[in-house]
Amino acid sequence: MKQFFTSLLLLLVFQLQAQISIEEARSANLNSQVTVTGIVTSGSELGEIRYFQDETAGLAAYPGSGSVSGIESLQPGDEIQITGTLIEFNGLLELNPVTALNVISTGNPIPEPKIISVGEIGDSFESQLVAVSCVEFMSTANFKVGAIVGQGANGATFNTYLNSGNPLIGNAIPNDVINLTGIVTAFNNPQMIIPATGGLDTEAVCFNITHGPVQLDIQAQSFKLYWETSVPATATVRWGQSLSMDNEVLLSSPALSQDFTIPNLEA
Repeated sequence: MKQFFTSLLLLLVFQLQAQISIEEARSANLNSQVTVTGIVTSGSELGEIRYFQDETAGLAAYPGSGSVSGIESLQPGDEIQITGTLIEFNGLLELNPVTALNVISTGNPIPEPKIISVGEIGDSFESQLVAVSCVEFMSTANFKVGAIVGQGANGATFNTYLNSGNPLIGNAIPNDVINLTGIVTAFNNPQMIIPATGGLDTEAVCFNITHGPVQLDIQAQSFKLYWETSVPATATVRWGQSLSMDNEVLLSSPALSQDFTIPNLEA
């Protein structure tokens, strides 16, 4: 009996040690078996693959040969404990095959998207739900299966990808800037975003300084500041002879371009 309880205790300790965070799993050696827990963030709109994440990172699971059943039935908001072999497929880390799957609970809140820039679309956020503001698509007409190039406010480009089950297929591609929510994935190594259901915010109001500020009309005791913005905006100009910036003027009329002459400078 004593040997039985000792064996049981060792088994429980082993099981507790076997489960790791997704961040730790992503650092494990390829072809190793890992067990993690996370919240599912994608459904059948992305095909058979499922993405899930915890508070540390995200990961994908694909029901390849030798996998247990149930992956295809997972829905966003499902909390799962999952075991599988860590592999890299076309640049994407995933569990395949999945050798154990336990749905702990359903209907959980989807993790809040992490706010990132276009330049941050990459390994650090792979398989996580993210939001990128003020982007536009470089194509017109309607969404179709395949990759579409997007561009951020600073001119940096990125790829999105839609498979045949994505609900955006057939809808018109927005002509204006949008806020994009989706999952960072990879295919043949360029990282890309798969738009989430309802992930296009076409009411985005994107503020950027599109020109300047530049100095004009430079005089012995004054000079003019000039700048342009992407949307009409007000501005506050502060200046001074120290970091306290003791002088301040509010330009209260919204405009696409503004200028202000800073006076009374020492010669």
